[in-house]
Amino acid sequence: MVGKHWSADCPPEGTSLLHIMSGYGLVQPLSVILQKADQLGTDVDCRDANGRTPLSYAAEKGHEGIVRLLFNTGKVHVDMRDKDGRSPLSWTAEKGHEAVVRLLLDTGKVDIDARDKEYGQTPLSWAAEKGRSCINRSTREHLSVP
Repeated sequence: MVGKHWSADCPPEGTSLLHIMSGYGLVQPLSVILQKADQLGTDVDCRDANGRTPLSYAAEKGHEGIVRLLFNTGKVHVDMRDKDGRSPLSWTAEKGHEAVVRLLLDTGKVDIDARDKEYGQTPLSWAAEKGRSCINRSTREHLSVP
Protein backbone atom coordinates (compact mmCIF):
# COMPACT_ATOMS: atom_id res chain seq x y z
CA MET A 1 0.00 0.00 0.00
CA VAL A 2 1.32 3.42 -0.93
CA GLY A 3 1.66 5.85 1.97
CA LYS A 4 -0.39 9.00 2.17
CA HIS A 5 2.53 11.38 1.65
CA TRP A 6 4.90 9.53 -0.65
CA SER A 7 4.92 7.92 -4.05
CA ALA A 8 5.82 4.34 -4.95
CA ASP A 9 8.15 5.97 -7.50
CA CYS A 10 10.40 7.42 -4.80
CA PRO A 11 14.02 6.36 -5.18
CA PRO A 12 15.33 4.02 -2.50
CA GLU A 13 17.04 5.34 0.61
CA GLY A 14 20.66 6.20 0.05
CA THR A 15 20.07 7.36 -3.51
CA SER A 16 22.67 10.00 -4.28
CA LEU A 17 22.86 12.72 -6.87
CA LEU A 18 25.27 10.44 -8.77
CA HIS A 19 22.59 7.73 -8.94
CA ILE A 20 20.03 10.20 -10.27
CA MET A 21 22.34 11.77 -12.85
CA SER A 22 23.49 8.35 -14.01
CA GLY A 23 19.96 7.00 -14.31
CA TYR A 24 18.73 10.01 -16.26
CA GLY A 25 21.79 10.23 -18.51
CA LEU A 26 22.85 13.72 -17.41
CA VAL A 27 26.33 13.64 -18.91
CA GLN A 28 27.43 17.25 -18.49
CA PRO A 29 26.55 17.76 -14.81
CA LEU A 30 27.87 14.32 -13.91
CA SER A 31 31.11 15.09 -15.73
CA VAL A 32 31.59 18.22 -13.61
CA ILE A 33 30.98 16.33 -10.36
CA LEU A 34 33.28 13.47 -11.36
CA GLN A 35 36.09 15.96 -12.11
CA LYS A 36 35.85 17.16 -8.50
CA ALA A 37 35.04 13.78 -6.92
CA ASP A 38 38.41 13.39 -5.19
CA GLN A 39 38.36 16.94 -3.81
CA LEU A 40 34.80 16.50 -2.56
CA GLY A 41 35.36 13.01 -1.18
CA THR A 42 32.65 11.65 -3.45
CA ASP A 43 32.33 7.87 -3.68
CA VAL A 44 31.57 7.25 -7.36
CA ASP A 45 30.74 3.62 -6.57
CA CYS A 46 28.26 4.40 -3.78
CA ARG A 47 25.33 2.08 -3.13
CA ASP A 48 21.70 2.89 -2.45
CA ALA A 49 19.48 0.85 -0.10
CA ASN A 50 19.06 -1.78 -2.84
CA GLY A 51 22.81 -2.09 -3.23
CA ARG A 52 22.76 -0.48 -6.66
CA THR A 53 25.51 1.83 -7.89
CA PRO A 54 25.37 4.74 -10.35
CA LEU A 55 26.90 2.38 -12.94
CA SER A 56 24.05 -0.07 -12.39
CA TYR A 57 21.43 2.59 -13.18
CA ALA A 58 23.34 3.94 -16.18
CA ALA A 59 23.74 0.42 -17.57
CA GLU A 60 20.05 -0.40 -17.05
CA LYS A 61 19.00 2.73 -18.93
CA GLY A 62 21.56 2.24 -21.72
CA HIS A 63 23.41 5.50 -21.08
CA GLU A 64 26.63 4.67 -22.88
CA GLY A 65 28.17 8.11 -22.29
CA ILE A 66 27.57 7.86 -18.54
CA VAL A 67 29.02 4.35 -18.43
CA ARG A 68 32.16 5.64 -20.16
CA LEU A 69 32.43 8.59 -17.75
CA LEU A 70 32.17 6.28 -14.75
CA PHE A 71 34.70 3.84 -16.25
CA ASN A 72 37.12 6.72 -16.84
CA THR A 73 37.26 7.48 -13.11
CA GLY A 74 38.96 4.13 -12.58
CA LYS A 75 36.98 3.88 -9.34
CA VAL A 76 33.98 1.77 -10.27
CA HIS A 77 33.65 -1.94 -9.74
CA VAL A 78 32.11 -3.00 -13.07
CA ASP A 79 30.70 -6.26 -11.70
CA MET A 80 29.27 -4.93 -8.42
CA ARG A 81 26.18 -6.92 -7.40
CA ASP A 82 23.11 -5.37 -5.83
CA LYS A 83 21.19 -6.96 -2.95
CA ASP A 84 19.42 -9.26 -5.44
CA GLY A 85 22.73 -10.39 -6.91
CA ARG A 86 22.26 -8.50 -10.18
CA SER A 87 25.19 -6.80 -11.87
CA PRO A 88 25.21 -3.87 -14.31
CA LEU A 89 25.62 -6.47 -17.09
CA SER A 90 22.49 -8.28 -15.92
CA TRP A 91 20.43 -5.07 -15.96
CA THR A 92 21.63 -3.86 -19.35
CA ALA A 93 21.32 -7.30 -20.98
CA GLU A 94 17.71 -7.56 -19.81
CA LYS A 95 16.91 -4.16 -21.30
CA GLY A 96 18.70 -4.89 -24.59
CA HIS A 97 21.34 -2.16 -24.60
CA GLU A 98 23.90 -3.79 -26.86
CA ALA A 99 26.47 -0.95 -26.79
CA VAL A 100 26.61 -1.00 -22.99
CA VAL A 101 26.78 -4.81 -22.95
CA ARG A 102 29.81 -4.58 -25.23
CA LEU A 103 31.45 -1.92 -23.02
CA LEU A 104 31.03 -4.09 -19.94
CA LEU A 105 32.20 -7.26 -21.69
CA ASP A 106 35.23 -5.46 -23.10
CA THR A 107 36.49 -4.68 -19.59
CA GLY A 108 37.14 -8.39 -19.06
CA LYS A 109 36.01 -7.83 -15.46
CA VAL A 110 32.44 -9.13 -15.58
CA ASP A 111 31.17 -12.58 -14.75
CA ILE A 112 28.79 -13.46 -17.57
CA ASP A 113 27.71 -16.62 -15.75
CA ALA A 114 26.74 -14.88 -12.50
CA ARG A 115 23.23 -15.78 -11.38
CA ASP A 116 20.96 -13.40 -9.51
CA LYS A 117 19.59 -14.46 -6.12
CA GLU A 118 15.87 -14.14 -6.82
CA TYR A 119 15.46 -15.99 -10.13
CA GLY A 120 18.84 -17.66 -10.62
CA GLN A 121 19.20 -16.04 -14.04
CA THR A 122 22.40 -15.04 -15.81
CA PRO A 123 22.70 -11.89 -17.93
CA LEU A 124 22.34 -14.05 -21.05
CA SER A 125 19.21 -15.77 -19.73
CA TRP A 126 17.66 -12.37 -18.91
CA ALA A 127 18.39 -11.24 -22.47
CA ALA A 128 16.96 -14.43 -23.94
CA GLU A 129 13.81 -14.23 -21.81
CA LYS A 130 13.18 -10.69 -23.01
CA GLY A 131 13.89 -11.56 -26.65
CA ARG A 132 17.09 -9.52 -26.89
CA SER A 133 18.73 -11.44 -29.74
CA CYS A 134 21.32 -8.70 -30.30
CA ILE A 135 22.58 -9.32 -26.75
CA ASN A 136 22.75 -13.05 -27.33
CA ARG A 137 24.80 -12.38 -30.47
CA SER A 138 27.13 -9.92 -28.68
CA THR A 139 27.75 -12.38 -25.88
CA ARG A 140 28.42 -15.24 -28.27
CA GLU A 141 30.86 -13.03 -30.21
CA HIS A 142 32.61 -12.10 -26.97
CA LEU A 143 32.91 -15.75 -26.02
CA SER A 144 33.91 -16.77 -29.57
CA VAL A 145 30.95 -19.13 -29.71
CA PRO A 146 29.66 -19.91 -33.24
